[in-house]
Amino acid sequence: MIKCTGNAKKISEGRRSFPSGHASSTLGGLGYTALLLSDEFRIFGSGDVYKFMIFFIPILSAALVSISRIVDYRHHCIDVAFGAAIGLISAISGYLYF
Repeated sequence: MIKCTGNAKKISEGRRSFPSGHASSTLGGLGYTALLLSDEFRIFGSGDVYKFMIFFIPILSAALVSISRIVDYRHHCIDVAFGAAIGLISAISGYLYF
């Protein structure tokens, strides 16, 4: 059996990083907001760039928060990817439910 023999505080912090809570909560909330705005303003199929930006800005904001967790060395890419998937599934299911 393999045993971690490093700093106990860092080992404990590393085990709590999966999945990324920041990525899941921001993509869940802002993804739901983007879907709601896309339905409200009839973004898809209109061909207007400014309407597409209304949809794109919340998604971009959530992506920037997720990327900042990787750049700050708080999470690994897999942590953020699974957190984003959880948030995206939550946003889509919440949108379709309501």
